[in-house]
Amino acid sequence: MVCWGDLINSPRDFNRARGKASATSRFGKREDGGFSGPVDDDCRYRWLEDESSEVLAWVAAQQVKTEQILSCLPQSDTLRTQLNEYLGGRREGQVKEVGSRRFQRVREETSERWSLWVRDEHTASSRILVDPKQISPASPPKLGAFFPSPDGKKVAYQLSRGGQTVHSLHVIDVESAERLSVEIPSDLNPVGRLWHSRNRVAWTPGCDQFYYSRGCRDPRGCRDQGAEVARYHQKIYLHSLESDPLDDEMIFGSELTKEQTPIPYLSDDGRFLVITVHDYSGEIPRSEVHFRDAQRPELGFQSLLEESIGVIETSVVGNQIYFKTNRSGDSWKIIRGSLDRFSEGAHDFEDLWVSGQGQIGKWGATDNFLIVENTEPGGRSLEIIDLHKGGTESLALPPLSSTSWMSVDQSTSRVTFSISSPCLAPEIRSFDLSSLECSVIAHRGPANICDQFETTQVWIDSFDGTKVPMHLTHRKGISPDGMNPTVLHGYGGFGVSLVPKYRPEVMPFLERGGVYAVAQVRGGRELGEAWHRAGVREKKQNSIEDFIAAAEWLISEGFTSADKLGSFGWSNGGLLVSAAALQRPDLWGAMVAGSPVTDLARFHLAHGGRHWISEYGSPESKEDLAYLLSYSPYHIVPREFDAPATLIISPGADDRVAPWHARKLLARLLDSSISDEPLLLLGDENVGHSGGSALSKMIDRHTAVWSFFFWQLGVAELETEV
Repeated sequence: MVCWGDLINSPRDFNRARGKASATSRFGKREDGGFSGPVDDDCRYRWLEDESSEVLAWVAAQQVKTEQILSCLPQSDTLRTQLNEYLGGRREGQVKEVGSRRFQRVREETSERWSLWVRDEHTASSRILVDPKQISPASPPKLGAFFPSPDGKKVAYQLSRGGQTVHSLHVIDVESAERLSVEIPSDLNPVGRLWHSRNRVAWTPGCDQFYYSRGCRDPRGCRDQGAEVARYHQKIYLHSLESDPLDDEMIFGSELTKEQTPIPYLSDDGRFLVITVHDYSGEIPRSEVHFRDAQRPELGFQSLLEESIGVIETSVVGNQIYFKTNRSGDSWKIIRGSLDRFSEGAHDFEDLWVSGQGQIGKWGATDNFLIVENTEPGGRSLEIIDLHKGGTESLALPPLSSTSWMSVDQSTSRVTFSISSPCLAPEIRSFDLSSLECSVIAHRGPANICDQFETTQVWIDSFDGTKVPMHLTHRKGISPDGMNPTVLHGYGGFGVSLVPKYRPEVMPFLERGGVYAVAQVRGGRELGEAWHRAGVREKKQNSIEDFIAAAEWLISEGFTSADKLGSFGWSNGGLLVSAAALQRPDLWGAMVAGSPVTDLARFHLAHGGRHWISEYGSPESKEDLAYLLSYSPYHIVPREFDAPATLIISPGADDRVAPWHARKLLARLLDSSISDEPLLLLGDENVGHSGGSALSKMIDRHTAVWSFFFWQLGVAELETEV
């Protein structure tokens, strides 16, 4: 078959050809109610994958139109002011305690970005250690992950620019606050996403070297060959402070395939180097683990786990190794083994915790305790397992809440974590493992607002009878008259759980009588690994059907009506809401899709897309391509389509989901829609996949999203002050 996109190089050619091509682009319902997918593979919008002057002009024209419309909406200014109040102000983030020092991410009252602070226990005073605006006042970078050395005297930290997922790696001396001359440039690809690679610094006991992963030997080669080299071909290197990164020794990875991504861990005494290797390019995710004993160098790296199904999370405490794994296929468990015994040839593990219907959330371990966030549907808790004396203590967590991070201090046996719920702003809590006392040490937002709002969990029936959880947040005493503006949020992929949490950007909507619903559809991991696998590859339609069932439930139960129901999703969630809108356009008054994956026939050709094959399937497989095309949003747009109001957000610097996914879908919708509803594209060339980490960029994005929803769902007609 001739692909129109292979022949068309300009918008003029595109316009000349589209009349002939569009007649063959259609999809239809099967007799059983499912979708049969497109009749052909119409590729005539492929020219939008380029970065040519024609494409940039087309994108700029869409941007101007969208900005003009959104800026004129009546509640835009009021909404921006409120979002600034909810999202602004001082915020305290993740804590890591090492020795007598406490390191913490902080965003100051007037700051655009997060910085790194340190508090010395002997002085009890805090001071700023890494300040992005001091590094580059005109264009501050984003602070990524940070890794204190075992003695707390140095910190390795990541910086990214322009919204990119690649990070440069730096080291700072804590006492003097002077940056060391070492810089591992972003071209070498220290990256911070699991399905690309997760760079993790593993310091040696002497604190003068660390292990890390990177994607190429020479940054000049990376620049010449592009992101293909840097994003793949990951190896483990050893870096000595003050040395040239190009002189770093490759320690592990020469036999790895291009898609395998290694992560380093080191025992406290430096004896055991452990490498976990993840691969997302096959039919299912797989992990393997290797280790090297410094006391037996002649043995080299030995295999600890081979071809383990699923993804493994690792922690090394002393000479004990802990894994969070789903090797059983369905339930998750935490197991433990002795590296000393493994070095002697043993391969036995001890089960410490096995999940039930829910999943294991955040977790950590010390010499004496294992701490597990238990997320069973019946209630959430922190489970503290005494590894020496036996027995388990439970710390109940607020209902429908979740933790966003957890840090375990090995020296003091103190656990610090952040917790929130839809009507409880984040709190940082400290838990003493010896006394079992828990205290709140910081608030990150307004006081408890549960006296005004409520969150409930419901279970809905999907098309095949599967019970799907969904939680709703709204004002107390809301009337089920079908008139409530409602937004349904979904994701449904990569085992990511949409847990109940505080979302400050949603508060203006709730204050005006809105209902915010989060559907935990298959493809996530809200109900364990089996829930994830029920929404991947050929079963991805289950995720879409679950989302549609959630919309139908909201309407049938009187929470809202179709013209007052909006859908929202980002990334894989953008795929979800786009497919749902195309399959059931009658259910939606508005749709917002951010950084959506829309072309399932070509996703693997851009950025880190080959790491998504275990989730979606391979377009290079005839069997996989058949089901990919059956729900791929770009491919199932019919010749004539009564489109709901649509806002597609496509960050220009997105190096995770290529911006052309959004462009191609919008172009096809514009060509096919027979409705009078707006079809808009919004982007910013200076932000990445998440839509911008700077406070002002976050406020811009949320103002656009919620102004659009207010406009389309009738919220603008409600009182602005309640």
